[in-house]
Amino acid sequence: MGRLNGLEFFKRGNTPIRGIALPFLALLALSFLGIVIFSILLMQIQNRNAIAHAEHLFEAVMSERFDRMSELVLEYGYWDEAVNNLIVNINPDWIENNFDPYLFETLNVSEAQVLDQNNDVVFSSIEGERASPQAGAPFGNGLDALIAMARITPQDI
Repeated sequence: MGRLNGLEFFKRGNTPIRGIALPFLALLALSFLGIVIFSILLMQIQNRNAIAHAEHLFEAVMSERFDRMSELVLEYGYWDEAVNNLIVNINPDWIENNFDPYLFETLNVSEAQVLDQNNDVVFSSIEGERASPQAGAPFGNGLDALIAMARITPQDI
């Protein structure tokens, strides 16, 4: 038998390399396919985690904004009513029912007094309980100076 050139040698399947090459190429192709599938799965998991994190962050921001908006509505929603009942026509019953619980439960204020335009106490509450106007502790000259500064308004109220 004559000598075969290299190409004919491989075509006839007479080499042990051909027997190893096909399984190696198959293993290489399967490995590549496995890596691609694994990468796609990891990307999907990462996307789900990022979306969940973004949703959680959005919910937290919206909750904080909602809480702040609720607080502002509470504080300013009754502003006109508060001015009418605290300044224009002093209404001790309204003060006790509306103003008092908010101060003591929300702001932890221990004592509240409402003064008229002459700086006379018209309503007093200590620890959330209505007290006589004279029951409040004396605050001295510091309170008088604070009231004078607070009353520097165009309406002098």
